[in-house]
Amino acid sequence: MNTINSYSSCLTGYQYLKSFNILINCRKLSLVFLVLKSFIRLQASSPNHNVVTH
Repeated sequence: MNTINSYSSCLTGYQYLKSFNILINCRKLSLVFLVLKSFIRLQASSPNHNVVTH
């Protein structure tokens, strides 16, 4: 009984870690996408000037 309980807790911990990793990856991807979008917009609005970060 004890081994089954520890196994199930380990499994739930693994599932939690997996979902947490997926969440971090999604946030990283959205952040990169936002930066790229703003950079492209800046380049399109002012192609002759240097890009100024705020």
